Amino acid sequence: MTASPLVTRTLTAEEIPAFIDVVFRAFLDDPAPENVAAETAQLEPHRTHGVFDGDELIGGGTMLTKRMTLPGTGPQPVAAVSCVAVAPDHRRRGALTRLMRAQLHSQHESGDAFAALYASEGAIYGRFGYGLAGHRAAFAVPRGAAFQSTVDISDGRIREVDKETALPLMHHLHGKVAPTRVGWVDRTKRRGRCSSPRTLSNCVARMPRSGGTPSIRRATRSTR
Repeated sequence: MTASPLVTRTLTAEEIPAFIDVVFRAFLDDPAPENVAAETAQLEPHRTHGVFDGDELIGGGTMLTKRMTLPGTGPQPVAAVSCVAVAPDHRRRGALTRLMRAQLHSQHESGDAFAALYASEGAIYGRFGYGLAGHRAAFAVPRGAAFQSTVDISDGRIREVDKETALPLMHHLHGKVAPTRVGWVDRTKRRGRCSSPRTLSNCVARMPRSGGTPSIRRATRSTR
C-alpha cells in the first residue's frame, strides 16, 4: 500500500490566515475582510491543526477552550471543535480522518475531559466517537398567540438597536442564562463579534422603564 502524502500538524499563528481561507472556501462562505478578521480573532493556534499535501494546506480544524453546562455539575471545561473543513478538491482522501485523529490525541495530551461540536453533517462524526447529544427544533408562533402567565409583558418600550448596542446586552443575558441551561456553552466577547457581521444586522430590544433586565431578540421580517 502506498503511504499517504498527507501530513497533519499543529498550525503556527502565521498559518492561520491560510487556514481560514480553506474554511471559507469549503463552506462556500463570504470571505469579506471583516468576516475573516472576526473568525481569526477567536482561534487558538496551538489548538488548531492543519492537513498538508506537500506544502499546500488543504484542510484543518480547531478546538476552542470553552465551558459547557452539564447535568448536575454546571459549567465544565470542554474542547469545542469548530472550523472543520477540507478543500473541495482534496476530499475522499483521508484528510478528515487524519485531522480527527490528531485532535483526539491532542485532547488526551491536554487533559480535555470531552469534546463537543455542532455538525453541519451529523452522519460524519460517529466513526470518530461522537454521538448525538441533543436535537434542535424551530417553532413558528402565529400572530396573536398569548404568552404564558409567567412571561413578563410589562409596558417596557420596544425599539430597534444597532449591533454595538445589542452585543453588550447579549453578553450580559447569555452570561446569566448559560450556567442554568444544560448544553449551553459560554461565549466570549470575541465569539460574539465573530458572529455579528453576518447574523446581527439589527435587533429589537425591550427596555424596562424602571429597573429590571432588558431583553433582546434578532429582528426578522414576516412574509405574510
